[in-house]
Amino acid sequence: MIDLLENPELLRSPNLRLEELAIRGVPYGCAAREFPVELVSQVTLVPIVASSTWSQELGETYQDAAGRNLSLSEVVSSALQLGGVLHFAESVSFKFENGHVTGFALYGASLNFFGHIESHAQFVKEFGVADVVQTKGAYGDLMGYEHYYRQCQKFVEWNEMGKKIVVINFGMRRHDLGVA
Repeated sequence: MIDLLENPELLRSPNLRLEELAIRGVPYGCAAREFPVELVSQVTLVPIVASSTWSQELGETYQDAAGRNLSLSEVVSSALQLGGVLHFAESVSFKFENGHVTGFALYGASLNFFGHIESHAQFVKEFGVADVVQTKGAYGDLMGYEHYYRQCQKFVEWNEMGKKIVVINFGMRRHDLGVA
């Protein structure tokens, strides 16, 4: 198993096999019963959560549709069973569907290894030409590029304004991206 946090240079490869990858020791396909729930710092996209808030004093708090506060352990348990995204403090996350990890992402500080990349052209030189590239724009301004690599189901977003990679996501299917 290749841990991408221990081998960040491999994130450039378009030829990785999902079944051989792990992040922070958690392999692609990991079953819920084997997932290290003690490392979870935040949860998103969980059906049981109707709203959430964040404050410096309390951190993330979660509420159900009736306004009842939910504990982090309740939210994690729901995500493991019904689906959702579990985040670790190291700026990595794990998508759960049907009781298994079906994708993972690196963002924020976990991408510092690529801080030397200063342009989209340099990004393409280091990561290779993607199978699908879409531009992102707002009000006529170029905001960035979304790159999809079919073989490893990898999605990489380049932010043109910040001149950096903002996310590398594995396990993305083309229909998840909204492209044909």
